[in-house]
Amino acid sequence: MTLTPSTLVGPFTAAQATKLYNTIDSDLSPIVVATSNAPFGGVVYTTYTTATCKSKHIAAVGCRDIRLQYKMLLAGTVVGTPEVLPSNNVEIKVSIEDSAGTLIPVYFDGARLKLLKVGTLLTSDPIGVTFAKDEVFYVRTFINRISSAAFVDNIGEPGNFSSNQTNMLYSYNARGTTFSNGEGASFSVATGVDPFLTDFTDSGTIAASANVVFAPTAILGIPSEKTAGSVAIIGDSISAGSGDLTAPNTASTSPNPSEWGFGHWVRALGARKVAYSRLAQGGEQALEWITNADVFHRQAMINNTSAIIALGTNDIAGAGATAAQVQTYLTTLVAKIKNYVDRVYVSTILPRATSTDGFVTLANQTSTTSNNFSAIKNEVNDWLRAGNLRVPIIDVADIAESSRNSNKWVVASILDSGTATSGSATTVVDTSKSWATNQWFGYIVTNMTTGQNGYISSNTNNTLTCSFITGQFSPVVGVGDLYRITSSYTG
Repeated sequence: MTLTPSTLVGPFTAAQATKLYNTIDSDLSPIVVATSNAPFGGVVYTTYTTATCKSKHIAAVGCRDIRLQYKMLLAGTVVGTPEVLPSNNVEIKVSIEDSAGTLIPVYFDGARLKLLKVGTLLTSDPIGVTFAKDEVFYVRTFINRISSAAFVDNIGEPGNFSSNQTNMLYSYNARGTTFSNGEGASFSVATGVDPFLTDFTDSGTIAASANVVFAPTAILGIPSEKTAGSVAIIGDSISAGSGDLTAPNTASTSPNPSEWGFGHWVRALGARKVAYSRLAQGGEQALEWITNADVFHRQAMINNTSAIIALGTNDIAGAGATAAQVQTYLTTLVAKIKNYVDRVYVSTILPRATSTDGFVTLANQTSTTSNNFSAIKNEVNDWLRAGNLRVPIIDVADIAESSRNSNKWVVASILDSGTATSGSATTVVDTSKSWATNQWFGYIVTNMTTGQNGYISSNTNNTLTCSFITGQFSPVVGVGDLYRITSSYTG
C-alpha cells in the first residue's frame, strides 16, 4: 500500500494525519509534475467580487503526494512595469477534481480555508491522490478578497463580504469565447452578501464561459517514474501566448485544445509531456528579472528543474536598449537563474514584421525599425549563437525567419484556396470543397478580397469556422470573395 495522508486517517484527524505524513515523508523533495498556465496573480479585474475557478492540468509524469502552490502578486499592467503588490490579501479554499469527477479537499497547514497574503508563495499540504502520466485533472479554487486583518484559518473573515471590496485578481485570460477544455469560473458581482454562495469547491457546477481564471502557480508532487523534469518558462507576451491560436470550440474533435492560446513553448513542452510553470507576462523585460523589484518572479521558479529564458524583445523595442545592454542583462539573468534550477536555456529573439498578404510572400513583409530593433536583435542573436552565455541556445529565430537575420518571417505555404459561396463574420463557406473534418484546425484563412485573417478553429466538409485575436471578418465574408488557407506563421 502506498503511504499517503489518507491511509493515516483513522485515529487521526485529517489535519493530524497530514502533519504526521509530512514528518514521515520529509526526505522526499517535490518537483513540478504537471502543467500550469497561471503566472503570478494577474491584474485587477473590476467587475467581480468573489469566485470559484476551475483550471485544467495534465500530469506529465506518474506522481503522488500532490501539492498546489499559489502566488499572490499583481502584475504590472503597463509595458515595462515591474511587479506591483495588491493592497488586499485573499482567502482561498481549494479542491482537486480527478478524471472521474471526484472532488478531493485540499488543506493548507491543516486548514481548509487559508489566507493567501500578498507577495507570498503558499504551498498546500500533500494531497492523498495519485495521477498516471497524461492524466487530466482540474483544480477548483475559491477566492475571496479580504478587507480586514480579522482572518482566522478555517473560519475566514467574520461577517459578510465587505461592500467596498469590488476588485479581485485573476491569473490568465480565457482563450477565445468559450472554455472548450472544461475550464471556467462562477463569479459573484454582489457586495455585502455571503461570499461562500459562490463556493463550489465541494459540489456544484462551474460555468464554462467565464472570462478569467485564478489557478495554482505550480503543481508539485513526488514522481513515481523517471521524469524529464520540469521547465519554468520565463518570457514576455510571446511566451504568454499573445496572438497565439485560441482554443477551438469543440474539444472532442480538436488536437490538444488545452495547449492552444498559451504560446509555442507550452505547445512544444506539452507535446513532449514535460511539466512546466508558465512565468511569462506581457511587456516583460530581461532588465526587470535582474532587479530586486521582480524578486517574486524568481521565487515562483522554485521546484522546477530547468528554465527557458525568452526575453530581450521589449528591452529593445520598448526601452531602447542597446545590444551591449541586452547582452549584459542576459548574462546577469542567467547567473541568477542558475541559483534556482539545474539547467538554463536561452532563446534567440524573434523577428518583428507586418504583412499585407497573410505572410505568403517576403516582398509584402515590412520589418520593424523602431529603436533600431532589427539590427540590434541580429547583433544579440549572433552573440548568443557564438556561445558567449555558455548555456544551450534554442534558436527559434533560425526556425521562424526566412533566412538567418532576414528580419522577416518564413513564408507561409499556401495549402488551399478558392472562392467563397457564402460566409459570415466568423465563417468561410465554399460548397465546392469536400474537406475532412477539422483538417484545417490551427491554420490561417485569409480573405484576399479584404486582406483579413482568421485562425481556423474547426471545419466541416465545406465550411471554415474561425477565431480571432481581435474583432472578426468585417465586412463579413461574401459571395465571390477569394480566400486561401496557409500554414500558421506564428509557430
